[in-house]
Amino acid sequence: MTEDSSQTEGQVLSEIERRDEVYQQILLEQQEHQLKLVRQKKRELLRLSRIMKLRSSGIEGSIQVFGTGYAGYGNGWTGVKPRMLYPHEHRNMKSRANSSKEIMLIQSQRPELLVPVRIEVDSDRYRLRDTFTWNLHEVSISPEQFAEVLCEDFSLPPQPYFATSIAKCITDQLSEYHHHILNDSVHNSELSNTFLVSEQPYTAYKDDDMRIQVKLDIIIAQYNLVDTFEWDINNPYNDPEVFAERMCHELALIGEFKTAIAHSIREQAQMYTKSLFLVGYPFDGRPVEDEDIKTAILPTVSSIFRSVETLNEYSPILYELSESEVEKQNKENERDARRKRRQIRARRGIQLPEFNERLKTQRTPIIHSVLVPENFYVDQYGINKVPIPGLNDDDDLERLLNERQRTPPPSRDIRMKTPVQHVFSPSMSPSLSSRYILKFKIPRLKEFLTSISDIKSYSSPSSGLVSPSLPLPSWLVVALDSLRQRYPHDRFEGFVRQGNSTAEATVRIRCNDCPGKLYIPGPALTVENFEIHLKNRSHRTRVEERLRMSSS
Repeated sequence: MTEDSSQTEGQVLSEIERRDEVYQQILLEQQEHQLKLVRQKKRELLRLSRIMKLRSSGIEGSIQVFGTGYAGYGNGWTGVKPRMLYPHEHRNMKSRANSSKEIMLIQSQRPELLVPVRIEVDSDRYRLRDTFTWNLHEVSISPEQFAEVLCEDFSLPPQPYFATSIAKCITDQLSEYHHHILNDSVHNSELSNTFLVSEQPYTAYKDDDMRIQVKLDIIIAQYNLVDTFEWDINNPYNDPEVFAERMCHELALIGEFKTAIAHSIREQAQMYTKSLFLVGYPFDGRPVEDEDIKTAILPTVSSIFRSVETLNEYSPILYELSESEVEKQNKENERDARRKRRQIRARRGIQLPEFNERLKTQRTPIIHSVLVPENFYVDQYGINKVPIPGLNDDDDLERLLNERQRTPPPSRDIRMKTPVQHVFSPSMSPSLSSRYILKFKIPRLKEFLTSISDIKSYSSPSSGLVSPSLPLPSWLVVALDSLRQRYPHDRFEGFVRQGNSTAEATVRIRCNDCPGKLYIPGPALTVENFEIHLKNRSHRTRVEERLRMSSS
């Protein structure tokens, strides 16, 4: 019994000693871990205290903390919710955007309802502007996938901001889209095939036209297309894509204008349709009761012939802008966008859009990976300023190109009296420098360039085609002379716009320094309203710029 008890006590003692050693080792490890944690927290506390000092010092300190793209809390970059990226999402989206045959079959059986979409994204040093149409019943690709493909095409960082912002912009505009109801049921009633009976009430005629004024202001590369025409949103046979294709074919415009024109028509038609939805219009053919929309919609056509005085307004004009003019247009567009946002915040109740303002379209171009298009600016799009090897040494071709280079391009600041003459001119290329053009040995290129110069000389505008305008009232002549004495450097003129009859003639004042804007004199027989424009800061800036350019 004694030997067994002593043996048991020895085993217990050895087990106690082993456990003490294990405990001592664990205790040392725990103390070491606690010391490391204390040192780490001290370093973090020191770093956070430095960051707090930098952030409290102002925006310069915040830039040092967050980088040059920091624009304050709540901006587009820091306001995006984080999401987890899996390894399969890092692959090229173009390789994963292909749809299967089953999805394409389902897509082919669905109707096509195109929705105008406008993308305007600003972040850091990137700025993306694009317009396109999206099928409301699209199932082959989602807005998120399209956004990632678009970022890959423009070489933009897709995550975490651009792809999310583009997808959100698309989904928001799709959710706000209102389909025009009359496009589904018009021309299906028996009333459209019968003669109009005077005894029937006006509610019996459900197919009255609803004509709107569509204004185009499209900038692609350095070309600016400005036009105004009428469009019936109640006619289901009016196809914007067909109209845009025919217009580009007649004016010899590139295909980029075709999609831009179709988008602009759909966007402005949707603006009127959405406004009708907001005011509760039943879409049953009755007259519109809201005064703002009723004023914006054009009256019933009384004559199929348009007056000669409206030729400049309803004729397409194609401007060729310089690099400075393109930049100037960009600044004006940003200024107009800020002004519209301020006006929307100040309104109360139902917020209807401004129907008289021209929706401007400007797209961000993609640099070609193989050939550099000749209508892209070198400084603006990052093309290297290096001479291109392999230039053609043909003297005749060089002479023809130099002749085209010496031809002065029309400026947007000067409106032509017969703009159609310029539109039908096939000269569509900018002033080129012989160092930055790529010449190809294309057959009959000399004859083509020669024909351009011949057509230019043939299509010069004739002064005999312009009809004389109505004389100005005597009070307006005296008032304008008084303004010219007070503002000797400003350029403006008055004219009388004819209506359908002599009684409908209206008096307007045109400012030559601010093209495209007409002003109504008043109040009464004065020009005080126009004098407010002459004191405007933007107008004074344009006058000073013109004087500075003329003096230089």
